[in-house]
Amino acid sequence: MPIHIDAYSDGHLSEYSYTESYDTVDELLKRFTLDYVPKYSLKLRDRKGSLITGVDFSCNSRGNDRVLSFVVKPASAEKWWRRVRVTHTGNISLRSRKLTWWVFAVDLQGEVNPITRAKDVSFRVATAWDVTGGRYQNKKKLKVTDGIEGRVHWSINYDLPELSGHFRSNDVDTVNDMNASLGYAHAEISRVELAVWPRNLSIPKTMRKRDVLEGSSNLDEKSESVEEENIFSMKKFFKKLV
Repeated sequence: MPIHIDAYSDGHLSEYSYTESYDTVDELLKRFTLDYVPKYSLKLRDRKGSLITGVDFSCNSRGNDRVLSFVVKPASAEKWWRRVRVTHTGNISLRSRKLTWWVFAVDLQGEVNPITRAKDVSFRVATAWDVTGGRYQNKKKLKVTDGIEGRVHWSINYDLPELSGHFRSNDVDTVNDMNASLGYAHAEISRVELAVWPRNLSIPKTMRKRDVLEGSSNLDEKSESVEEENIFSMKKFFKKLV
């Protein structure tokens, strides 16, 4: 049974127009979908002064299309560049942050492969106003432990429901004209990442106890050496008096 949005009016003549109809509920639900075919990544990170360096290993949900890359990023968010990536296939890419000028926002990315001699430059120019344009994307972070963080990248493309129309009448007839759109929403989980900072990993309790014991033994050795120095200095002082 088709699904329609009905309209009714009294008068000599009534007209109704619609933009969409659906034969089943399944066809209607197809306009609201969730796509879960993410790319999985393991990221090892370390900070060297003003730079963040790391190694990434990524693959798709089927386990193929594996990519190993070396990454350098600025530790400060005020830098104009966002990331330099070198893959195991020889691709070298440089991506900028969103650069704003007046009412414009520009994204730049350059890529070169010395092995294949391929070059590519891409850009995107948009307004600097915060308008999603029917697309919203975000990243959810989840702290597993010190030095380990999970990240889920997701996005949604949407078109909100809309109903428009007009009513017109005169001495001869009455016309109702309505257009309806139920919209759509397509959500996608594009990437699932596990970021590891080896230097920040939690130290096991056994290691902590051992460090405490070693630290206490070092303190005992230092205290013994200080006492010996004090005794030696006192002997020298008494010799001078004699």
